[in-house]
Amino acid sequence: MLVSPAVVVQAGFFGPSSNVTRFLPSASVLHFRYAVDPARPWLGLSPLQWASTTAKLQAESERSLADEAAGPVAQLLAIPADGGDEGAEDALALLKRDIASARGKALLVETVAAGWGDGQSASPHKDWIANRLGPNPPTAMNTTRRESFGAVLAACGVPPDLMDTDSAGTAQRGAYRRWYSATAEPLARLVEAELEAKLETPVSLDMTGLYAHDLVGRASAFQRLVGAGVSITEALTTSGLLAADAEAAA
Repeated sequence: MLVSPAVVVQAGFFGPSSNVTRFLPSASVLHFRYAVDPARPWLGLSPLQWASTTAKLQAESERSLADEAAGPVAQLLAIPADGGDEGAEDALALLKRDIASARGKALLVETVAAGWGDGQSASPHKDWIANRLGPNPPTAMNTTRRESFGAVLAACGVPPDLMDTDSAGTAQRGAYRRWYSATAEPLARLVEAELEAKLETPVSLDMTGLYAHDLVGRASAFQRLVGAGVSITEALTTSGLLAADAEAAA
């Protein structure tokens, strides 16, 4: 949607120490819109504004996981009720000192199987064992974070498989092709249309720099086209291995 040249645009220029506001004719300003609110068609919306609820869910899950990870981390070791008071008569003073300075080394400690003088029947079921205290986020929180992140990527026009480190290379290449065909190239055409309207001259954005990601796929497409009887020049152009303007020049 083009803005009428008679419309005046309020443009803000933000700097490190001051901000400047200028009023300019819309014909001198480029308007690129990701999406628009029907109630305010002159105002573009960013992907995260368009999917604000999903973005909020992603932020809240990130914050919850950060709070979980910021909790105390320790090893809890159960000791007898008369565990001592760090004084000269503390029976566990030597053990406490050794544990504090262990740094991964093996320690020889007295067994608790004797029940601390009360006999075998009073002994613990297990010998010395440490219980870890630390972050333990629920599985549901991790799942929510992962799925909401994928939804945010989708709102931005990026296939979630493209950013999934668990995806195989084939799946990521396919995701890259979908991103290029469904997001990058259509947006480039919108930018071209706006530039042509404001500059009053033909504009063409060169997207060939993004072709290198799929050289193997394009070569395979070229081979299949030639095998189907398509001419070599047409197959090169269709598969993207030869630009259309290069074909015209040839």
